[in-house]
Amino acid sequence: MKMHVTHRSLYFLAAFTWYFGVIKLFTKGLSKFFDATILNPSVDPPYWVFAVAIIIGLIQASTVFRKACHKNLIRIAALEKPEIWQFLRPGFIIFLFCMIIIGMLISKLTEGHYLPMLLDAVLNLSLSISLFGSSVLFWKHRVFF
Repeated sequence: MKMHVTHRSLYFLAAFTWYFGVIKLFTKGLSKFFDATILNPSVDPPYWVFAVAIIIGLIQASTVFRKACHKNLIRIAALEKPEIWQFLRPGFIIFLFCMIIIGMLISKLTEGHYLPMLLDAVLNLSLSISLFGSSVLFWKHRVFF
């Protein structure tokens, strides 16, 4: 039995996934930053982490992430009989799963090492900024109202 849903439901699920990633990556990035500063308290807090993350995040948001979000919204609109699992492409779900595993691995490998932890913070913060920056497409597409 196939469970058909509205296009609006798929847009909402896609947006929910996008914003969940924003929150999760942002909190992980902040956590890594603060853990690194605790690890090496004799050094001034390395605020360059935030500047680098913002620059990388904005570049990625306006290129890669915006394109991916737009492509997904167009794909959803083209579905004739949308089903609940179609809010993301199967290939993207596999990609997302792999990225989560790699992120966990990087996190484990950088644990206890000052500079690698800061670079991990940059990675997570820039990805959260990229997702957040490209999420403007959900609002333009009127996903929430």
